[in-house]
Amino acid sequence: MNKKSKIIPFSILTMLLVVGSGVLSSCSTPSTSVEPTTTTSIPDVEVSSVTLSEAKVSLEETATKQLTATVLPATATVKTVVWSSSDAKIATVSDAGLVTAIKAGKAIITAKAGTKTATCEVTVTAKIIAVASIALDHTAVSVEAGKTAALVATVLPANATDKSVTWTTSAAAFATVSDKGVVTGVAAGEATITAKAGEKTATSVVTVTPIPVVPYDWYDKADAGAKVYTVSTAAHLIEFGNIISGLDGRNVDTFAGKTVQLAKDIDISTVAEWRPIGGEVTFITTDHETVYDKIDIAITPEKTFQGTLDGATHSISGLSVSKKDAKYGAFFVALLNATVKNINFTNINMALSDAASTDKGCDYASVVGIAENTKLTDINVSGKIQSTRVAGIAYVVADGTKLTNCVSSVTLISKTKVYSEAPDKKVNIISGGLVGQVAIENAKTIADKAKLEIELFLNCEFNGTLTVDVSAVAPSWVWVGQLLGATSYPSPATNGYYTLVVNNFKANGKLIITDADPLKLITNMPICFNGIDLKGAAVEVNTANDHHDVHNKLGRIHKDLGLSVK
Repeated sequence: MNKKSKIIPFSILTMLLVVGSGVLSSCSTPSTSVEPTTTTSIPDVEVSSVTLSEAKVSLEETATKQLTATVLPATATVKTVVWSSSDAKIATVSDAGLVTAIKAGKAIITAKAGTKTATCEVTVTAKIIAVASIALDHTAVSVEAGKTAALVATVLPANATDKSVTWTTSAAAFATVSDKGVVTGVAAGEATITAKAGEKTATSVVTVTPIPVVPYDWYDKADAGAKVYTVSTAAHLIEFGNIISGLDGRNVDTFAGKTVQLAKDIDISTVAEWRPIGGEVTFITTDHETVYDKIDIAITPEKTFQGTLDGATHSISGLSVSKKDAKYGAFFVALLNATVKNINFTNINMALSDAASTDKGCDYASVVGIAENTKLTDINVSGKIQSTRVAGIAYVVADGTKLTNCVSSVTLISKTKVYSEAPDKKVNIISGGLVGQVAIENAKTIADKAKLEIELFLNCEFNGTLTVDVSAVAPSWVWVGQLLGATSYPSPATNGYYTLVVNNFKANGKLIITDADPLKLITNMPICFNGIDLKGAAVEVNTANDHHDVHNKLGRIHKDLGLSVK
């Protein structure tokens, strides 16, 4: 098909060209100028402080605690809080501030926002697991008086926080119980033992049966109302001691007004360890630094021999003591209102071991530790005695006691080695050939000190050796003599004075002192010697220091009252 061309009129064409020209001119050349645009930024608001809802928190294990952090100012740009723990083994903290206790201890929880921090101290305590039950292995026990039985307590649960058990008795007169559950029968009767753990208790009924009485023929078969009992074996002597102490089911007998007589010589060397007989002694003053100046000793009469032991010129041989079972090591611990006569103690072998000494030592003698109102007559002793402080016949002689015709031929060794207290402490040596100490408590206050004379020794001798060995521990005091070691002040309550009278004493022995630097035998009581045989030794008086030194033969006498030698 043939196309035909469209003819535009000239006038219209001219108009288009004019208009187009104007448009083109307008695009290429702006008719007005445009100002540039300016942008304004908003500054950040910093955190000024962070505080926590708690400064300190205590939690039990596994417990939780929510902490709240307050961030200021409220308009802070960034208020995000970061939580942390100083010890995650003790306590942890979540991103939301929830604290969880892990185990006992302390941890610091820190909250941080921006550059600011706040802390909370968290103390975690162990979780308390209460005792649920306690049971005893025996709900009823029978035990003989003087014997023991053990109770065992089981506390549940096994992981209870406090499983400790407290033990009590309803009647200590019949049975006691230790903190370990060991029950001791005291006397025939019944007691309830209670074990307590936490708030739970368990009980056991203890029946205490009497001690079977062991027959002692020499004592039991004596005539009714007998006043004389005859002993002839080592077993008899042991039984004699048991009766005084109330052992073997025996009622205590002090033998007051009665006589125990040896039928023949008795060898007790087969007795491995002699237990000193009877005598409960109480020391009112116990400090060894002062006890020997003002000595206060009380004897319990109920278990102390108060009769007569008559050796009938026979001997007891082989006395051996090495343990510190009592304050005094001797045949008797104590004698009260008693008489010991016509007897020989031979082959004595007494030596306190180092291991046995638990304080400042022990006092050893052959016959008795302490004698009050007692007559010691016609006694001969021989053998060996070694301890901290020693004496040939009696260690302490108290009011009313007198030695007559007594001869000590013992080898005595006084050693500070048998002493195990702290090295800054010192032991005192007070030892004598016949007597360790004289302790007169009942001297009355009198204006004239010379009016009260006490005759303690009559016709006595020392033929042995007294060796004082202070090489191991330097002593505070050394008071020794062939006659006695020391005299003590009367009780402060009496404020009394007396003169000690010694008639016909023979000092034939030897006194040896080792490693003393220097050694002073300080004396401080009035003393009167009649017919004394010093074998050439002199009594020296040191007026420079107002102390009286009685060398070798006599011993230490109190200084304040003067010294009278006749």
